[in-house]
Amino acid sequence: GENRRAALAVRGQAAGVVRNNTLEDNGGYGIMVTHYAAPLVESNVLRGHATAAVYVTGQSECVIRGNHLEDNPGYGIMVSASAKPLLEENDLSRQGMPAICVRGSAEGIIRGNRLRDNHGHGIVVGGGARPIVEGNAISGHAMPAITVKEKAAGIVRGNHLEANAGYGIVVATTASPLVEDNDLSGHGLPAIAVRDSAEGVIRANRLRGNSHYGILLAGMARATVEGNVISGQKHPAIAVLERAGGIIRGNHLEGTDGYAILLRSTGQALLADNHWAP
Repeated sequence: GENRRAALAVRGQAAGVVRNNTLEDNGGYGIMVTHYAAPLVESNVLRGHATAAVYVTGQSECVIRGNHLEDNPGYGIMVSASAKPLLEENDLSRQGMPAICVRGSAEGIIRGNRLRDNHGHGIVVGGGARPIVEGNAISGHAMPAITVKEKAAGIVRGNHLEANAGYGIVVATTASPLVEDNDLSGHGLPAIAVRDSAEGVIRANRLRGNSHYGILLAGMARATVEGNVISGQKHPAIAVLERAGGIIRGNHLEGTDGYAILLRSTGQALLADNHWAP
């Protein structure tokens, strides 16, 4: 029922297991884990939470595994402060805000989660956070599936992004992540975009059948784009626009309707050892 704070809070140095509970329609948080608490939170169902269904903060190193989060008007899972949780094999659908948000100086691992049809972003990494985001399946989002922004870094690896109406992966502001070995298909906007003054490495990703640019560098971005395989694009596979620059090296581009690479930037870009096959 209505609760402006948390329906269930785990604090201090508490451990234990929070399992097989159903939490619905709380005005604040569903489950809050804070301080040094390190519980296992698994196989719970959370619906209708206005702020966040699960909130992990402080210096917690808890495990959030196998939970089902749906129809929460707020965030699905929010991680902040210096927390380092393992978020694993959760199902998140139809959240009003980002399904997973990591901010502050948080780290941790976001692995093997399934995100579908959320109204906000899929996964947002902001502040100075540095998590590992790997092996997640993300589909049906109008907002970007994964965004890394502000001063965040970390690793975005081995994720499967499919049939998102907007962007696949966005690297923005001054973020500098490693984005590697991801599969991206069926995106309505650029599959990977690096913009503003962001940096980072975009390496060994596989992009297929995206209806906009495959990889876009814009603003004053500086990125290394190397060893990616891009096929079946309706727009240029790689576009470097505005004042963006960086290194575009060793990419394999095939079956692109337009230009393979579009360079329309006043920034410095090095293009080397790319292979294009019609």
